[in-house]
Amino acid sequence: MHRQLSAHFGRADWWDSWAGNRAHQGQFDRVQAAYSKLRRRREPATADKVVAELTFGFWATLLNVEFQHSLRSPLRKAFPHCPKPERQLRTISAHVNTLRDVRNRAFHHEPVLWLAPDVDTVYTNGLKLVSWIHGPLETWLVNLSRVRATWTDWKRAEAGFAVRNARKSAPHAT
Repeated sequence: MHRQLSAHFGRADWWDSWAGNRAHQGQFDRVQAAYSKLRRRREPATADKVVAELTFGFWATLLNVEFQHSLRSPLRKAFPHCPKPERQLRTISAHVNTLRDVRNRAFHHEPVLWLAPDVDTVYTNGLKLVSWIHGPLETWLVNLSRVRATWTDWKRAEAGFAVRNARKSAPHAT
C-alpha cells in the first residue's frame, strides 16, 4: 500500500500531501503520532521508519468507504493478483478487518478459538489476501504455518471432550 500511495502522490512521504485536508485528518494525526514516537526515541524520521511505526489499524482504515473516492485507484493496485470480480475495496477491506480483529484479540490475550465460527475460514481469507498482494508468498506461508494442523487438532480434542462429557452425563441403565 505504501509503494502504491508513494507512486500515486509522487513522494515517499505521501501523507504530507494530506496536511490541512479534513477528509484525511484522522490519518494525518496518526502519522504525526508516528513522527512523535520516532523523535522520542531519537530515530531518523524517514518514510520507511514512519511506515513501520504505523499500526495495522491505520492501513485497514485506508480501505474504508470514506477513502474510496480519493484512494481507490492506488489501493486497488496494492493487490495486483486479486481477481477482477473481487477487486473491490469493500471486499478487500472486509478481509483485512477480519484479520485485524483476530490479530487484536490474540495480541490482547483474548480467546480467539470462539471468535469466528470457523478459524479455518479466517486463515483461508488471510492467505487469499497474501496471494492478492504477492502470489508466491502464499505458498511459502502455507509451508511454514501450523494454523491448519493446530486447528484440526483443536477440533479433534474438542469433539473428544464433548463425547466424554456426554458419556458422563448420560443416565446409566439399571
